[in-house]
Amino acid sequence: MDIDIIKTVLDVARLKSFSAAALSVPCSQSSVSRRVEYVEEQLGVKIFDRPPFGRSREVTLTPAGEQIIKSMAKIVDAYTELYETADELSGSFNEKLSIGARSYMMPPLAPTLIKNDFYEVCPSVALTMKTDDLSSLIASFRTRHIDAVVFPAAKLDKQAMQLQDDESLQFLGTVPLSVGFSVSDPLAKKDTVTIKDLDGRPFLLNIETSADKVDGVYPAGVDRLRESFENHGCKLNTVAIPHNILDVRYQKAIDGEGIVPSHTPKEWRRMGGLKYALVEDSGINLSYYILCAKGRKNKALEKFIRFISSHLN
Repeated sequence: MDIDIIKTVLDVARLKSFSAAALSVPCSQSSVSRRVEYVEEQLGVKIFDRPPFGRSREVTLTPAGEQIIKSMAKIVDAYTELYETADELSGSFNEKLSIGARSYMMPPLAPTLIKNDFYEVCPSVALTMKTDDLSSLIASFRTRHIDAVVFPAAKLDKQAMQLQDDESLQFLGTVPLSVGFSVSDPLAKKDTVTIKDLDGRPFLLNIETSADKVDGVYPAGVDRLRESFENHGCKLNTVAIPHNILDVRYQKAIDGEGIVPSHTPKEWRRMGGLKYALVEDSGINLSYYILCAKGRKNKALEKFIRFISSHLN
């Protein structure tokens, strides 16, 4: 039985849909159906219950299918381990790793910086960074188009996230609130500032879209920022900027037209014309997590986790 056929069956089980699996493979829906029928015929076991025509099109696993899927997942993991072991024994260390990150998770330009810095530490790993909204990244991870997803959250509810049985959520580290402002700003002489120093100054904030929202993941958004200001008897002044034009936000900050809030680790604050300072009394921290497969992790992913954690901590 071909490994790609096994992966197709796993895609149907993950997405609970033949049509969605067809998009992720990619191939036609009829091809997905034929692959599933072939596996069921070969094993002599019915894996999926197909809904009657005209009703909900969600596909469900049979009791036998639940056991078969677990065994198939082990086969895919063993297949991956086989090639990793072969690479090590042959002296070839060209590992591949694909990581998803929110488009503006660690501004400015952090996905590129992460990739470049990681290469210096681990030149044997070919790292690709995919940027998108969080919900799309999680979907890509669940269809095995990327190996893991890195994302920030001020608060996390794992139960509300509805993680699947084969998924693991690992804490990476925490970063306090900092702000970026023009190097010509009088505050540029300071490495730390207080909320009172920022009272009334315009905060340049990107507008979040519905695609950015995932159940159980709560960002350090404008409401928490406003609450922190009010607790110190200060007023938060915000300027909304569409989330897909980050360059405008940073150019306004460089030109002295506002302040950029950030939870970016200081090693990745490399935007010319901006000075960053820690907000020492904000009480707003942001934690970073990585969503990956449960159980054995490939060596490239373990290296990446250690690399990110060292920057955050």
